[in-house]
Amino acid sequence: MRWFLPEEPPLASLCEAPDRQRVDRYHLPSLTPGSGWKQRGVRGVFELKVRRGSPLLVRAGEVTGVCEQWVKQRIDGPVDLDGPWVDVHKAVWATSFAQITQIDVGDQRWWSICTRVTDGIPHFPAELEAAIASVGLPGSYPTWLLMTARGVDVH
Repeated sequence: MRWFLPEEPPLASLCEAPDRQRVDRYHLPSLTPGSGWKQRGVRGVFELKVRRGSPLLVRAGEVTGVCEQWVKQRIDGPVDLDGPWVDVHKAVWATSFAQITQIDVGDQRWWSICTRVTDGIPHFPAELEAAIASVGLPGSYPTWLLMTARGVDVH
């Protein structure tokens, strides 16, 4: 499950430096709530990501989220897609309970929290639960980009 937050979540338990950083490119015309093309890293492989089945609404404590399963098809060569792409700068921290990502798109900074789900229940510490419950938007990168990428620089 993933949530997007317009403000920094509590990060006291994380190391100072992110585990990895990269720029992913998303093809804006292909984005739908259930699919989208992405280039992983500026010179990386292309991926078509497709949601499998319907999203499942899940509630845990004060948090409501959407449980989704995604399948990706990797393409090694170039992909001929017309229309603009948007760069999404990511700094990723991986913990035992979640992946937390600082996301920069244009002049917007957001955060993503992606957590494991066991038996339909997401797992995260209480301080993250409070942040997600107050300002978190549940969804996938395609869904989030459809809501936020208007007006950002594209190429």
